[in-house]
Amino acid sequence: MKKTEISIQKITNNDFLECIDMAALEAVYDVYLNCSKEFRISCTPENLEELIMGRLYTENRISGTEEMKEIIIREQEKEIHIKTEKEAGESQKKNQGKKKCYEGEAMTLFAAADKIFENPGELFRETGCAHCCALWKDGEILCCFEDIGRHNALDKAVGRALLQRVSLEDCVVFTSGRVSSDYLQKIVHAEIGTVVSRAAVTDLAADLARRNKITLYGFVRKGKGNCYSKETFSGKGGSA
Repeated sequence: MKKTEISIQKITNNDFLECIDMAALEAVYDVYLNCSKEFRISCTPENLEELIMGRLYTENRISGTEEMKEIIIREQEKEIHIKTEKEAGESQKKNQGKKKCYEGEAMTLFAAADKIFENPGELFRETGCAHCCALWKDGEILCCFEDIGRHNALDKAVGRALLQRVSLEDCVVFTSGRVSSDYLQKIVHAEIGTVVSRAAVTDLAADLARRNKITLYGFVRKGKGNCYSKETFSGKGGSA
């Protein structure tokens, strides 16, 4: 369940009308890693296994599903308990820097973006309170998740790929939210080579993308967009 009915007052021209509206559910969980409380997460309360798997991976706490021993979700206590093979912070991924970028394929990606962004999911349609994140590979959408948090939506998509043993190296991330440096850092840790956003890109995110050879597009709408990666400035890829 990701939405619920709430009572509101609708105000129009100084008229107050009591009515029922749909609101996105928000749940807050305390997350324990190897018996130590690590962080608290606020999210749409579904696909929690994907969320936690993706969060640990994009924060470089694990290098893959083989390090995960157990995920226990205690819904009543609002706690998530994780056991891994290594202590927190020990994991180091291999093959960093081996990314497949889609230079020269801006129009293909922009066409895919139109299909993804112009068809919002149920949570956004009914509440207006959700970000989406999709993983795209070889012309197909592998998965698409909604969440009240843009980071959470990314983590759920990455977590699904990990659980299904899909290589992230050849994937493209499509996100409805802005790309800031902390968001882009998760992309770096996930070893994904291309990001397409419907929203804005910060200067630090653009700099991080260039330094890590990640192709980064922003403001992608109706076949147009901006590219913030060095490849485009050298004549490869598309431009708005």
